[in-house]
Amino acid sequence: MSHNYGNYSDSEEKKHIEEKAEAFESSYQKNPDMYIDLYTIEALFDFYLHQNKFREIDLLLCCGLNNYPHSAGLYYKRAYLGYERTSFETALSDIEVALSYQPLSIEFLFLKAEILEGFANYDDAIDCLEPMLAYVFPPTPIYLKMADTAKRCGKWQDCRSYLELALTYEPYNDTLIIELGTILEKSHLLQEAIMLYDESLTTKPYNDKLWYHLACVYHRVRNFPQAIEALDFVLAINDTNTSAFFKKGEILMEMGKYQEAICSFMEVTSLHKTDRESLVSISRCYKSLKLYKEACNYYHKSLLADPTYKAILPELAFCLEKLERFMEAIYYYDVALSLDSENAQLYHEKAICEYKLGHLETAYTYFKEAIQLNPKEISIWKSWAKMLYDDNKLSGAITFIEEGIKYNPISADLYYLCAVFLFQAKKETKGLMLLENAFLLDSEKWSGIAEEYPDILLFPGVKDIVRMYIRD
Repeated sequence: MSHNYGNYSDSEEKKHIEEKAEAFESSYQKNPDMYIDLYTIEALFDFYLHQNKFREIDLLLCCGLNNYPHSAGLYYKRAYLGYERTSFETALSDIEVALSYQPLSIEFLFLKAEILEGFANYDDAIDCLEPMLAYVFPPTPIYLKMADTAKRCGKWQDCRSYLELALTYEPYNDTLIIELGTILEKSHLLQEAIMLYDESLTTKPYNDKLWYHLACVYHRVRNFPQAIEALDFVLAINDTNTSAFFKKGEILMEMGKYQEAICSFMEVTSLHKTDRESLVSISRCYKSLKLYKEACNYYHKSLLADPTYKAILPELAFCLEKLERFMEAIYYYDVALSLDSENAQLYHEKAICEYKLGHLETAYTYFKEAIQLNPKEISIWKSWAKMLYDDNKLSGAITFIEEGIKYNPISADLYYLCAVFLFQAKKETKGLMLLENAFLLDSEKWSGIAEEYPDILLFPGVKDIVRMYIRD
């Protein structure tokens, strides 16, 4: 808290308060019964509190109460200090004394309610606030405090009731409407939240905050067109609302409309060039579009905006890998692994890069590391085996996929893939056996494998097995 001691500059003000503190501490050490005025106590209390000097605050309040034994404000300060230190018993005792001098102080009663919350005594906290409803008009701040108390104690229905009562006195209060909408969301009453915002917008159609919160609820119920429409109203009212542009981009991403999402995120960066989350989102859109060069460009911009944001390094490395810039990809995988050394997927991706560079022994070392960390990760076995298969190393592909089946004996994916490889290796009998095992485990995955490897249908016996398990 800042104070104005005459016409001092900030540095002079700081020096002045420090001198006051030194003078108090020196005088108190010599004479604990020293006189100190309330103005000085107020200034020193804030100064010590800002620096977490609780011992000095204790001495200050002790001295103050010696001089002003009936000061409600000093007892309040001591109660506040006790509350901050979670000494709820002493805090409650002190706030009761303060209230004995000023029984109708809202500030004192609010603190008492918070102290009672500290005891997990919700009912008493509410009881201490209720008498103020007869003295404060409109009683909105009291209902708001009661709602806040209920919310912190997880009493969502009570919180809702108090907010609705507050709204009867201030029906056009945006803060109350949005707070009630939030509580309805937390209570999973999403349709009621939508109705609340819709009703409020009939009287306040140009309120961009209400439109924005309505959009967020529509997003939660996955009504994307309505959410986008609400956000367009926000932006029609305020075309610099970056939250609305960002939310619109998020929703468009979920809809798979990546180019439109990029345009929305670009609007954010046009207003805030180094907005990290928007830059990352643009990167991810380009990645989803398989425009890896553009994705890398924006990942780099994200890192320039925030060099500490290391979570995106695997994504950047993946895009570099897709661009066949394997050395750069390995560099970023290494940095990512230095932060997350137990991540099997990172070892796997690094192994692929090493393999593509012709470093077969190194690649196999990293592959083994990935498998050792997570032998149940089907994608590792599949992608490694497919890579060998695509590289005309059919025997190696079969060996790896069979090893994967040992670790994952009920994975239909691995059985299907192994059957494909076995047919290509002219081992039809074993291939048919594994294909039937795959159908027994999960016949629905057949369509994917048939689409990826259509030649499998040309091998004898395959169509017969398909007819047994797939009905037209």
